[in-house]
Amino acid sequence: MVVSKQDLRLLAEGSSEHCVSIYMPTDRIGIDIQHDRIRFKNLLKSVEQRLLATGKRQPDVNHFVSPAVSLMEDTRFWRNQSEALAVFIGEGFVRHYLLPMPTKEIAVVSDRFHLKPLLPLLDSGEQFYVLAVSLNAARLFKAGLYDVVEVEVSGMPEGAMSLSGDPKEGFVAAVSTRTPTKSGRSASVFYGHATGSEDEKTVAEPYLREVLRATRPLTGKSPVVFAGVEYLHSIAAAMASGMRLTPRFISGNPDVMTASQLHAHAVEIMKPHYEEAVNADLERFNHVAGTGKTSTEPSEVAMRAYHGMVDTLFVDGTIEIWGKIDPDVQEVQIHDQHEAKDQDILDFAAVHTVLNGGTVHVLERSRMPEGRPLAALFRY
Repeated sequence: MVVSKQDLRLLAEGSSEHCVSIYMPTDRIGIDIQHDRIRFKNLLKSVEQRLLATGKRQPDVNHFVSPAVSLMEDTRFWRNQSEALAVFIGEGFVRHYLLPMPTKEIAVVSDRFHLKPLLPLLDSGEQFYVLAVSLNAARLFKAGLYDVVEVEVSGMPEGAMSLSGDPKEGFVAAVSTRTPTKSGRSASVFYGHATGSEDEKTVAEPYLREVLRATRPLTGKSPVVFAGVEYLHSIAAAMASGMRLTPRFISGNPDVMTASQLHAHAVEIMKPHYEEAVNADLERFNHVAGTGKTSTEPSEVAMRAYHGMVDTLFVDGTIEIWGKIDPDVQEVQIHDQHEAKDQDILDFAAVHTVLNGGTVHVLERSRMPEGRPLAALFRY
């Protein structure tokens, strides 16, 4: 299940006497199932102990965590994991998400769910596309920093030969060979070089024109990372009027690359694009720091975030600041040690910034403004 802003709002608005949030790294390919299940079992056991410490009776605790116990016993579930797992348990409520990025192991029992580890998914910047093209096939993928999905494109040509009909005999010998398809009919499979022969370039131009014509309405103003051999990229770049084709591209034969491999290469190309947005916000913060339009004080930032006054929040994703928050009386208590039903003040500030339309950047500690665990740029 993919985490959306609507999911975040649902979880943020959920409040009961006991809200359990569990995060743990997992084995993506499902080889070390037993290790993941033992890790989850240990986290669940620590949750049970904390619930008992609040005065909850053992039968009530058993009933409360029973959906998570069922999840732990589901072998098929553990065979299909991602980089990390998030599980949320409330009274009559359980929800889990497979997370595409690593997260640290943590279990939190409070009167609200702990959501800060989810925020990088919502700060994944502008969506982009990967256009993978060879003379044999063209594929389009819609992607973010943490996800990728293939898009069905109406009118996408099924390889260069679907446009050119029966080629000249010499052309076939030079650049292709006929192989059977799943339907039993033969199809041309090309083995061109990165530079491309004149025959390949001749057939590539009308083919790429049709590929771009089919995909342009879908990509709109989003960046598009091209994947293919060099001469195909050059032709596409010359034709891509109205399409945001990135200067850098994935060089090689995309037919032998999986969606995950294409995505990994594309993310490396797109990272500087995303960093530009973060750096621009850091520059805005530094420009007005000390004028009353910024703060690094957790209590102040938490309350202003709750009231929708935070435009941009920078938060250290590696630590928690525990305490209690009562928005009705504008009171924030910060504790040196985690106490029963404490909330992470950073979590509270970040979630309410997002819910009120602000931007949250989860950064490494070394990049945090003034070296503080959170820093806010106010709207006014």
